[in-house]
Amino acid sequence: MRHMRQPASACIIVRDNPQVGVLLRLLRDSYRELVVVDTGSTDATVEICKAVADRVEIFTACNNPITGKIENFSLARNHCFGLATEETIAWYDSDDEPRRLENLGGEIGVLRALRQQIGKPVLMRYDY
Repeated sequence: MRHMRQPASACIIVRDNPQVGVLLRLLRDSYRELVVVDTGSTDATVEICKAVADRVEIFTACNNPITGKIENFSLARNHCFGLATEETIAWYDSDDEPRRLENLGGEIGVLRALRQQIGKPVLMRYDY
């Protein structure tokens, strides 16, 4: 059964993780928009993301200029949020393994209603 795409963006940060394709394919049917920010992959990750996601951008301003390793996740995450075009945004790490997506639409609907009720963005706790 295919899920109805919710009017929301899913944002994912990735680097050298070709397995992100599994996550993106799982999320594809549930979100209207998939946004990926790659922080400097040297493997096929970017091409895999481009095959599934709506928007893929390479962003390395969050990396240490000497080592090249990411040192500012919040900069990368906020950049990814800035690329999203939907009012409701969910985020995932590239190695997340969502096991239950069947309730995703209902959860997003609750968040949208809550945002409308209080008149400002809602931030939910992220457990991993």
